[in-house]
Amino acid sequence: MTNFYGQYVGFGAGSSAVASSHAAGNINSYQSGGYSGLNYITMFTFASLGNITDVADLATGIHNHAGHSSPTDGFTSGGGGGVDTINKFSFPSASTSAAHGNINSSTYMTGGSSSVTHGYTVGGVSNDTIQKFAFSSNTTGDDVGNLTGTRRLGPNHAASSTHSYAMGGCEPSRTSIEKISHSSDENSTDVGDVNVSSGVCGAHGNDLTHCYVAGGSESPRSRNIDQMSFASEGTATDVGDLSRCDQWGAGTSSKAGYAYVSGGVDCDAGITWDIDQYQMAASTSGSDVGNLVSPRGSSYDATNMSGSQY
Repeated sequence: MTNFYGQYVGFGAGSSAVASSHAAGNINSYQSGGYSGLNYITMFTFASLGNITDVADLATGIHNHAGHSSPTDGFTSGGGGGVDTINKFSFPSASTSAAHGNINSSTYMTGGSSSVTHGYTVGGVSNDTIQKFAFSSNTTGDDVGNLTGTRRLGPNHAASSTHSYAMGGCEPSRTSIEKISHSSDENSTDVGDVNVSSGVCGAHGNDLTHCYVAGGSESPRSRNIDQMSFASEGTATDVGDLSRCDQWGAGTSSKAGYAYVSGGVDCDAGITWDIDQYQMAASTSGSDVGNLVSPRGSSYDATNMSGSQY
């Protein structure tokens, strides 16, 4: 097992050493906030999976917000109700939770991604901005560019070592994949498309070579897993299916080569508390590996969360 910056690990559900991105985790997956404006931070471990544990509280209860991960801390930004707050909690226990400045302008139903040094808060309702804030300093974030169009995005974006990727969007439905540079502040670039039947407000994941979006769509909701190569970009390929339909679940990735979709809305069962795992490199179908148990056990509390990983 390597540290956060390493590219190979040797644990995870039956996997051998697998390449993975800086934006994936070695140890834990975290789910923050929730539909009714929750302040919960819950967690499950990549090595043992199973049900989540309630580990801490955010400084501010939020929903429809963005999630981010630095090498040492998890972050949330924005949220419904005009929130512009950035929350910060320390890995691995998440026991230290505090306000960490503000984004440049409030936004909700937004997407979140991370470089090693900064968090990106992208799009949202009636919003086409790309906002960036520093992990290292408690200061107001900057408006650094724009998407090609306004969109409501899923809660987590994929990231390579050099770029973030916004895949799809909903209300209205969008299928474009837009690339955001980590090294320069500029507008996004349209580099491809997700499949029409997926990628609309689905959860994102990534390994070292590809980005993924799982579930999404609106009528009906989808169980598709779409994959796009960082090297060639272009139209994403349908490479598998989740064990269930899902929209508005929280996405995280592990360096063991697996991605996870926690909670969301199932087309058959309504609100779901399941945690779905799929193997990225093998492009296999998903499997149910755990549940969002108490305190996420009623109403819509298992939706509109953000994900972080350590």
